[in-house]
Amino acid sequence: MNIIYLAAGKGSRIGKNINVSNKCLIKFNGKDSIINYLIKKSNNFNFDKTFLITGFNEKKLKQKILYKNI
Repeated sequence: MNIIYLAAGKGSRIGKNINVSNKCLIKFNGKDSIINYLIKKSNNFNFDKTFLITGFNEKKLKQKILYKNI
């Protein structure tokens, strides 16, 4: 079984006080971004492959992902 994350959002409606360009890079629990937190939690379920659909600011998003097997 595979898992797909949709991480293409710009985050323009979240607010101007948050200094993050992608929605999924917002800090979730004080230390992890939303996307890194979700990937870490899903690693417990032994998916065959993990895919990340990117769009806006793809290069920055790839730099911030802690898990490189995606």
